[in-house]
Amino acid sequence: MKKSNIIILLCAMISAWAFSACSPSAGDVIRMDIASPVHNLDPQFATDPTARMILANIFEGLMVMSADGTLRPGAAREYTISPDGLVYVFTLREDARWQDGTPVTAQDFVFAFERMFSPDTPSPFAREFSSISNAGQVLQGYEPIQALGVDAVGPLTVIFTLERPDQGFLNRLAGTPALPSNRQAFEQSMGRYGLEARYVHSNGPFMLSRWDNSRFIHMDRNEYFREEERAKPDRVILYIGRQDPVRQFLDGRSDLVRIPSERLGEIGGRQARFIPVERTVWGLIFNQNSSLWGNPLLRQSLALALEENLYAGSLPPNFTASSVFIPPATLLPGGQSFRSLAGETSPLAWNPQQGRHLFGRALEILGYDSFPESTIYIPEGHIAHMQLIENIWRRELDTDISIELVEFEEISERLRTGNFGVMLAPFSPATENPGELLRRFHSSSAHNNFGHNNPRFDHALEGAVWAERTEQAAGFYKTAESILLESAAFIPLFFETSYYAINTNLTGVEIFPFEGRIIFQNASKG
Repeated sequence: MKKSNIIILLCAMISAWAFSACSPSAGDVIRMDIASPVHNLDPQFATDPTARMILANIFEGLMVMSADGTLRPGAAREYTISPDGLVYVFTLREDARWQDGTPVTAQDFVFAFERMFSPDTPSPFAREFSSISNAGQVLQGYEPIQALGVDAVGPLTVIFTLERPDQGFLNRLAGTPALPSNRQAFEQSMGRYGLEARYVHSNGPFMLSRWDNSRFIHMDRNEYFREEERAKPDRVILYIGRQDPVRQFLDGRSDLVRIPSERLGEIGGRQARFIPVERTVWGLIFNQNSSLWGNPLLRQSLALALEENLYAGSLPPNFTASSVFIPPATLLPGGQSFRSLAGETSPLAWNPQQGRHLFGRALEILGYDSFPESTIYIPEGHIAHMQLIENIWRRELDTDISIELVEFEEISERLRTGNFGVMLAPFSPATENPGELLRRFHSSSAHNNFGHNNPRFDHALEGAVWAERTEQAAGFYKTAESILLESAAFIPLFFETSYYAINTNLTGVEIFPFEGRIIFQNASKG
């Protein structure tokens, strides 16, 4: 062999060895398609569900929640709560490390909350932590940020002081807004923190290695994460913009996929196992800023005339008729199902005779001799059951309501702007807490662009925030839901079950009912 060839061969061997030494391709690589690009990975400010899923994999907070709702310490080794429920003391793990090997300190958590409560640029999640001492005063600029009840005592102790007991506080500490923030990395980013891969400085089982919104996002195992809980996969690839994610899964180019129910039949049981998630409620939302739909008697008459058995048979397999608002997947602190405590009964049970009486009374108050022509906006795919519902109203109440099909994106836009009278719309909570959905109907909510204003409802929600025990909070939430249903501000029609298909050789993936959160830390291919 010529000397030049030997040199080329040796160089190739050295290059191959060097590549394999730093490349994660030697172990498991988990692949999944995501729906759209990700633009912000700043834990205190990212609101997009996919971004928050990534953050939950590359960061670790003081507390960590499992998919079944159970809590455990994360970056904290242990914690104590004072008898009056007002002081939480967390002791950090001595081996907690950032991705560059530097220690995670108590000050990193204090800095995260200082950023969250900055009066100049407050986090959209600050309100969730309003129980912290001086939170409101700091947000309004009446007190300096140092007055916030979050303190570091030495490098390993974080102390939260609350103004009132908060039975959901530990749960919220497991969310992405409460993740630590490295001050040095933040300052070096020069305003680009969380907006580029090089300015995402994480402390979780994975670290961000590639962020290319035209192709993919790579999360690689963080070798500085504590050894006993180090991520099993070497890499997770999140593909962006690939055509037909279901076909990608069927062709073996991904390992898990969220799949529409109408395509479940394309995937055989030998190819995948399915995980159902029942977290979305569909129903009729009314714009109460309208003189017509602002009349509660009119809305109540429509609810009372509905017999769910008459339209339930027309629903797709992944839909279940419902007369309540909060989906079954919601949990109370401690992991108990809200629906198991609150029941499944609406205060407006089927009563067409009472519905006709209220309908006539509403028209009299509004000054109409007959019901005016009206339109319900519905997304495609819901025409069959909505036509049945429209026929029920026509028969029982002599209404004249037409159906207009629109794109799903238009439903979202109309809900955001309040540009509708009545509309079939989905509501999916971003967290497991039942109050998350209900708060969208609070009179002060930024999501409330449809004129819902009920002081009794607001008071019930505020009572849940102040409740010291889980049972008390559940009672307030049940009251708020009953008020919402009784006024027919929202008429629930059905729950939707979403499905994830997972390759049969993939185990250890945690899929949460909320936020589209998926945890890959213990995933492995058999």
